[in-house]
Amino acid sequence: MVTAHGIERRKPLGVTIILILLIFFTIWTLFPVIWAVITSFKEPGDSYKATFIPYKQFKPTLYAWQDAFVFTGDRTLRSLRNSIIISTLSSAVVLILGALAGYSLARYQFKK
Repeated sequence: MVTAHGIERRKPLGVTIILILLIFFTIWTLFPVIWAVITSFKEPGDSYKATFIPYKQFKPTLYAWQDAFVFTGDRTLRSLRNSIIISTLSSAVVLILGALAGYSLARYQFKK
């Protein structure tokens, strides 16, 4: 539908379908992160069970966090430091290459 000002308005059904798809894909994308966080508060044997609701289906514990940062803290922090170094360097390389490519594309005269 085109209004008097020449702006095309979307139909309510189309907007509703797009909104439903966006909500679905948001849940689809965030579910693994939520599942990993919930699993981090389970006992080691409970992590293979399909329990999802804390205090109702399982008893939350900080055992995994204590194991990661207290008992093996030096390995965890060394791995975290290595990941930060690698991600920072790779981001810097991509930023530099992207800036150079963008500059060359901006200055290039395309044939018509």
